[in-house]
Amino acid sequence: VSSIFFFLMIRRPPRSTQSRSSAASDVYKRQAQFVTTFSEFLSYPFDTVRRRLMMQSGRSDQLYKGSIDCFARIQKEEGFKAFFKGNMSNIMRSVGSSMVLVLYDEFKRFVVPPKHKKA
Repeated sequence: VSSIFFFLMIRRPPRSTQSRSSAASDVYKRQAQFVTTFSEFLSYPFDTVRRRLMMQSGRSDQLYKGSIDCFARIQKEEGFKAFFKGNMSNIMRSVGSSMVLVLYDEFKRFVVPPKHKKA
């Protein structure tokens, strides 16, 4: 999910043979971190429902009838904050995701030669 947000929302700096300035690189890293954190935050309630449904899979008594029932019961019984329990560790993990996005772009910049336009 974070890769999709990253490539759709961020306008990447132009590729060139010259290295990026330190300030441009820092802005790029911050944008990558923002996008991954935002996408992790948006998808976490779905992850919570998925985990709860997986936890009941081996039980004989089913707590939830399905995804919609799980969403409704969590909201009703535990409140909105219950969807985001444990989200901070997920956000900390997103630092690695953002670094992968930035390092991939940097690696691609050095490996793939820039295209030159013919006059």
